[in-house]
Amino acid sequence: MKTYAPLIEHDILLIGAGHAQLSVIRRLAMRPVDGLRAVLVNDGRRTPYSGMLPGCIAGHYQENELYIDLDQLCGAADVEFIEGQAVQIDPVHKEVTLASGTVLSADALSLNPGGAPLSPFLKTKQPPWLLMAKPIAPFWQSWLGWQQRLAAIGRSRVARVLVVGGGAAGVELAFAVNAALRGGNPERVQVTLASNSKLPLPDLGPGAGSAVLREFEKLSIGFQGESTATLTADAPHLNGVAFKADLVIWAAGVAAAPWLAESGLACDARGFASVDGCLQSISHPGVFVAGDAVDFRPKKLPKAGIYSVRMGPIIAENLIRYAQGKPLKPYVPQAKTLFLLGNGRGKALACYAGISFWANWFWRWKDRIDRKFIVRFGVEMQTLKQKKVWVEERKSGQKMRCEACAAKVEAGSLVAALKNASVVQSGDAAIFGDRQWLQSVDAMTSPLGDPYLHGFIAVIHALSDLYVSGQLLENQRPKLAIQVTVGRGRPAIEANRLLAIMHGVKAAAAQEGADIITGHSATGPVDQVSVTVTGRALPYVPPQAELPAEVGIFLSKPLGVGALLVARRLGAGRALSISAAIASMKASNRRAAECAMAAGALALTDVTGFGLANHLATILPPNSNAVLTSSLFPKLPEIDEKVRSSLFQSNLFNAGYQNERLSFDQALAFDPQTSGGVLALVPMANAEQVKREFWQIGALNWALDTHQRRVILT
Repeated sequence: MKTYAPLIEHDILLIGAGHAQLSVIRRLAMRPVDGLRAVLVNDGRRTPYSGMLPGCIAGHYQENELYIDLDQLCGAADVEFIEGQAVQIDPVHKEVTLASGTVLSADALSLNPGGAPLSPFLKTKQPPWLLMAKPIAPFWQSWLGWQQRLAAIGRSRVARVLVVGGGAAGVELAFAVNAALRGGNPERVQVTLASNSKLPLPDLGPGAGSAVLREFEKLSIGFQGESTATLTADAPHLNGVAFKADLVIWAAGVAAAPWLAESGLACDARGFASVDGCLQSISHPGVFVAGDAVDFRPKKLPKAGIYSVRMGPIIAENLIRYAQGKPLKPYVPQAKTLFLLGNGRGKALACYAGISFWANWFWRWKDRIDRKFIVRFGVEMQTLKQKKVWVEERKSGQKMRCEACAAKVEAGSLVAALKNASVVQSGDAAIFGDRQWLQSVDAMTSPLGDPYLHGFIAVIHALSDLYVSGQLLENQRPKLAIQVTVGRGRPAIEANRLLAIMHGVKAAAAQEGADIITGHSATGPVDQVSVTVTGRALPYVPPQAELPAEVGIFLSKPLGVGALLVARRLGAGRALSISAAIASMKASNRRAAECAMAAGALALTDVTGFGLANHLATILPPNSNAVLTSSLFPKLPEIDEKVRSSLFQSNLFNAGYQNERLSFDQALAFDPQTSGGVLALVPMANAEQVKREFWQIGALNWALDTHQRRVILT
């Protein structure tokens, strides 16, 4: 197995997770390029597949089937993923500024932001009865609420929906909304499609439009052709006449993202980025654009997902070729394109070369194509990644090692080394000077690949040792000494990486009221951040050495970070669990530690690489026994229960357990945590106080009785 990443010679930056970008990532998974680092930036950890949105509305698919999980995809392809929003592009220097303030740069940029909604002109703010068809994610969430509202309206009178836009998107939405609403009470629902053309689907020819109208008539969907739709704050208007509608869905075309033109890229009159035959900006070499954002100069292309998908492999190849100084490959759009549009009721319209007709088997065909698309970027990529890991493990003879706090030296080896070196262990933080100074040091490799998060979490994690060891004196700011090791690469790549990491360090320090006083930088096989924290504090002294007959055990953060990070490296991490893990790792332990101390905590620590069971054992006095009910463990959502961290077995054996056949909930007691929660033993008399204050930070409590110093799982 490759223990260390190769020298980074080239890097590419992918902005937006449109259909073309997904194909770029898949290409890198199928055929990795040594020495190439790819980073995806997107404003969500999931991206919706537009082809299945009408099917979701009509009830053919569940919500989870609509989305492609970017954490899974990027994990499978070894592409770094940064959740963030690009707010500024410098195409000259190929730099991208995120909303967080982080500046990223690369040898080549790929922009696939999708199209923005072509908003109607409104003299007032957007009325509540208006839904924009794009972006898809907010549209879908709003639609779920509107579906219930319209159903309620339909019980007393006719609920009216107006869909504006006669293109493929508007037609399919009209069919889908009609199917969703008329299933319950067809006589109480009226869906109408408005188009500025005489027939729907004007780009596909009169045959397609006529076929749609015939189906509209069968399903009682209204059509207003050659209509100019305008909006006021009170109502929609068609050709200047007010139209009664409870909901207006606006699907009338696609606009360019404003920052494309603002960036200085060459654009057409509508703001779409002008590209040559190789999908490269005509004004800025090394900047590639795909999807709806493109003004393809060799030939005008419709704003359709099928073109974006087929741009992906060309973009991928040209990004690599550009970075390596090789000639680019041209993109040749297909001469004839098949369009399949569902009617929401198990039938689809096929349009090809001017011929259009309906059939049930066309829907089955479309359904198969759409489901296959999701599988291509989900299950297939996970399987590929797992095969790669298996091959590497067989070649190397060792299991995949984990990152972050799971990259520790195992407990037995560490204790032996410290003993031989005559190191005095003094708890989470060392006390020195006038016994008002606390100091601790921590180091971690990147938990997720995102350099900003790496720096931020490293600081939060290191400060936790201070918080559980004492109460910071008033007006005393912790002092931080930072060492950053960046993975070896070209000097420019190393510098950009260092800046991104330090931006996260700075943000965390500002949040926690800490000062960065010194630091050091280095290069190495992989990124690593080391943080030494020093604080002037009152060391916490537990009120008594002996535990009472019963105490409360509190944990302020959920378990499962170690297993989750392994799953992600295997391409099986899920967006919901990753988001929850990030929120947990970024959360400061200061409030929880202060709460526990105020409640007279009998013992206090934080849970990190050696897991809950081992950290609990370190704070138990002799002759005490902790009985943990594993089903009550707070845990991250949607964790793959078959995955174990590489430190799990060591943690298990160190705690005295020889049996590996544990339930998943039990195994969480030995899962290594990165920036884990505060673990506190609190007198039962004060347990309710802690419960109230811990409630919002996910803490639970268990019973603890006393006779032997070990942890027992139930």
